[in-house]
Amino acid sequence: MFSDDECRRQKIAMQRASVESAAMKKFATAAILATALATATTATGCYGSYGAFHAVHKWNGTVTGGKVGNSVVHFLLWVVPVYPLAATVDFLILNNVEFITGSNPLK
Repeated sequence: MFSDDECRRQKIAMQRASVESAAMKKFATAAILATALATATTATGCYGSYGAFHAVHKWNGTVTGGKVGNSVVHFLLWVVPVYPLAATVDFLILNNVEFITGSNPLK
C-alpha cells in the first residue's frame, strides 16, 4: 500500500493534470475561434483585383528599360519586401474595400 505522503503526491499530480488539460482545452478553443474569425473576415468570397500588387509589378516592368535591370529590381523588391507588403495590404484592406464599395480604391 501507499503511504499518506505518496497518496497526497498522486492526488496533487492528478489535480495538476486536470488543470493543465482544462487550460489546453481553453487554448485550443480560443485558437479555433481565432482561426474561424480570421477566415470569416478575409475569405468572404471577394477575390479583388490586387491593385497595389499589380501597380508595383507594372512599375517594375518599366523601371530600367531592360530585362536584366528589371529582373534585378524585381528580386530586390521581393527581398526588401515591397511585393509581400503590397499583397498583404491588398488582401487585408484594399480587396475588402473594393468588394464593399464595388470600385477599386487605387483607380
